[in-house]
Amino acid sequence: MAERHIPTVLGTGLRLVGSIESEGSIEVHGKLEINLQCDRLDMSPAAEIIGNIVVKHALIRGRIIGNISADTLRVAESARIEGDIVAKDVLEIAEGARCVGRVKSKRVKRPEPEMPQASRQPVTG
Repeated sequence: MAERHIPTVLGTGLRLVGSIESEGSIEVHGKLEINLQCDRLDMSPAAEIIGNIVVKHALIRGRIIGNISADTLRVAESARIEGDIVAKDVLEIAEGARCVGRVKSKRVKRPEPEMPQASRQPVTG
């Protein structure tokens, strides 16, 4: 049977100071003063990390004060990053996100705006 990886969830009431290293996924909903290294990071809009982050894949919706290095980095419109960003493969920054610092990436991708669905009524003439 294949091993199932369950993400580590750091909740809203948690305040953590120190460092975390994980081979798995981490969801952050609270405020952390840490240096973080993990495979996947998912930050909620209410989350805040003060410290440096090294991760393979990340979705940032909260606030980071520190540097972040990722293979694939997606920055949502609610995100606020104050520090340097390094994305080795893909960097996607949504309109409205705020990033203050240097950015280095091989490939920057802007999310495609959602297009309204066209009416599927036949054209008659």
